[in-house]
Amino acid sequence: KRGNYEPIDFISELDSNTKSVDLVGKTFSLDIKEFGGRKRITLGIQDKAIDGIYVSMYQNGAISDDTLKELANRGTNVRVRGVAHIDEFTKELTIKGHFIDLLPPDEDIIDDAPIKRVELHLHSTMSAQDGVGDAKDYISTALKMGHKAIAITDHGVTQAFPLFQKAAKGKD
Repeated sequence: KRGNYEPIDFISELDSNTKSVDLVGKTFSLDIKEFGGRKRITLGIQDKAIDGIYVSMYQNGAISDDTLKELANRGTNVRVRGVAHIDEFTKELTIKGHFIDLLPPDEDIIDDAPIKRVELHLHSTMSAQDGVGDAKDYISTALKMGHKAIAITDHGVTQAFPLFQKAAKGKD
């Protein structure tokens, strides 16, 4: 049922007994499939603790194609209202979305420390366990903050090194 949405700060607070939820987070994936002329949207959302959950819904009048383009950008801030349930196909806890609202982007982080640090805990999408960040995004953020280096600490793999090298090439 729609309405009476309960604000949830962390995805870890959800279970299949949680009914109507109101969650704010960032997008990490978007999959769109067409069925009978309707677009089924599966949106990956992460919370402040970087826990993730999928939201599934059909495109409706409130979700324009321009909104879908914005949702495709990793890290887009969104507010989702819907119902938590166990998906019959994946057997995973998901949210059946009723509403998705775009929220304003985060302000850039300013690091005005005279001596910059090197981030020593950084997982990329290549990490075997918990990576959600993209090399280009990490490099862009580090440069905006005036950082000259970052360290990749992916679990069990080193495949991200060429991606980071390519993303950083020519960006002193």
